[in-house]
Amino acid sequence: MSVDSPQVVSPFATELPILELTDAARETVVGIRSGEDDLLGLRVEITGSAGSEYTYDLSFDEISNAVDTDEIFESEGVTVIVPADTVDRLRGSVLDLPRTEGQGGLVIRNPNRPNPLAGIELN
Repeated sequence: MSVDSPQVVSPFATELPILELTDAARETVVGIRSGEDDLLGLRVEITGSAGSEYTYDLSFDEISNAVDTDEIFESEGVTVIVPADTVDRLRGSVLDLPRTEGQGGLVIRNPNRPNPLAGIELN
């Protein structure tokens, strides 16, 4: 009699994507990048926090500059580069345009929040 081993379900199977781009945000990024080399990716990095929100740096960087630990993925013609130490804090986020009409730029809607007590020692 043989015993079947239990089926292992990958914990990554139900993970949220790191970052989704709305169609409007993708069009904006492609428009900005249009005057540049196609070998540029959108680098998205969490650089710190301000209160209960993360602060971000969005920039174009040559894809060849990505390091082995960076997460690199495609979103319909846009290569996105996310440093390893940003991945978990960014997971489930959406890059979009601001909801306020006439306001320019891009916004990241991130369901994750920084710990406001990180680095503070309570006695």
